[in-house]
Amino acid sequence: MNTEAASRFSKRFLSNSQVKELPEPVSMGKVVGPGVIILATAMGSGEILFWPSIASQYGFQFVWLVFAALLFQYVLNTEFTRYTLATGEPVVTGFGRLSPAFHWFFLAAAILPWMWPGWATGGATAIGWIFGTDVTLLSVISLLAIGLLLTTTKAVYRTMELFQKVAVAFVLIVAVLIAALVVRGPEITEFAAGFATNPLPIPPELAIATLIAALAFSGAGGTINLSVSNWVRDKGLGMGAHAPRIENVFTGEVQSVQGGLYRFEVSEDNTSRWRTWWKLVCREEQLTFLGAGAFGLAVFMLIAAALAKYGQLGSGMAMVQAEVELLREIHGEWLGISFAIAVAAIFLTSALGVLDHSARLAATIMKTAIKPIRESDSTLSSESALYFMVLWSLIAFGVFVLLGLDVSDPPALLTISGSLSGVVMFVYSVLIIVLSSKMMGVYREVGASAQDNPFRVSFSRYLALGGSVLLYGAATIALVYSAVSSISG
Repeated sequence: MNTEAASRFSKRFLSNSQVKELPEPVSMGKVVGPGVIILATAMGSGEILFWPSIASQYGFQFVWLVFAALLFQYVLNTEFTRYTLATGEPVVTGFGRLSPAFHWFFLAAAILPWMWPGWATGGATAIGWIFGTDVTLLSVISLLAIGLLLTTTKAVYRTMELFQKVAVAFVLIVAVLIAALVVRGPEITEFAAGFATNPLPIPPELAIATLIAALAFSGAGGTINLSVSNWVRDKGLGMGAHAPRIENVFTGEVQSVQGGLYRFEVSEDNTSRWRTWWKLVCREEQLTFLGAGAFGLAVFMLIAAALAKYGQLGSGMAMVQAEVELLREIHGEWLGISFAIAVAAIFLTSALGVLDHSARLAATIMKTAIKPIRESDSTLSSESALYFMVLWSLIAFGVFVLLGLDVSDPPALLTISGSLSGVVMFVYSVLIIVLSSKMMGVYREVGASAQDNPFRVSFSRYLALGGSVLLYGAATIALVYSAVSSISG
């Protein structure tokens, strides 16, 4: 690392940050939330659609890659959280401190991959299997209902957390019940053997874009991972408790916003508090995103593999529908309907999380990066107002796609989102290494020892971050190569 550049970063950070006391850690129960939201948002693609489809067609040859990607995302999530715990601002703002160009990159990344309404159409499709309703119309209604829910609720974050906790609990209960009825020893043995199976060569009929989307969505994917730091700030964890609050322009609810940059003094008390905070947020991610996420991936892949023995399930939503029909035939109407409801819940809560995270990130970046907005005191220039403007713009575009372009195929829309997200993940895997190194320099300048530095990253974590760079870097190269080949061919 360039010492002079690191020093310039440290001087700018120290001159712009306020010294505040690191709050006392809270109980584990009060920390749980951000990991649940990101888990519920993640379930609507990799867990229910991409990886079960791949497992039913090609077996478990990619299983170790799935869980490696999930582990990498856990490390990324906690490193993003580290920045917010220590500074009170979202990590995407920290990336902008490295270079203003990253503001614009992540603004595009927060909108372009997520404007496609694939999650809403997935939920509508599953509901249609039960009631026979029009998928396009129900998708539009779902988008509008999500917008109204987020607009009229008293506190957006608390509503998100409550809905996602209920959804995750329901989905996992249904998944365990179905797995207990259909999964047997051969599937479990094959699944375990997948950890020692070479994933290469990739089957020629498996599209590169689909595989990259599946890898990106082995967990959350794309800018959804970045949003964990926004949710940590909104929950008031660590230095996020000092974040400025403004009134929600629609409901009058006071909520946290961008505008505060903090650091804490290096002291014995603050070091002790920091270690406790760090253990709490890591444990929350281990229990929710990593633990429950790995369990959900495994269960849905096993269910698909077990049902595939009755015949080819197909791919995409056709595969999920085939699962529903087989469960109806083999175990009764009630089980098929329960699975369809769980699938609908997965997609709709994912749509809720996707829209919220995209609007939240975009509002944070716009308030930071666009000078007229940053300097304006107008209510319409507040982060809260920007959030709702972006939210309803995304909903309006989604409605246009569904009605104007007549596009309602969830796998196609999610493959677009996943492919773009893989590129984004490569970029921020590199940036978090750089940002953490520079922040370690900041605390070194104010007297933190190597052991007491809140940004000290362990060797095992550096290995995981390096693995993330390699995985998503390779995925990006493969995507570009595939795109160039298709054009030239």
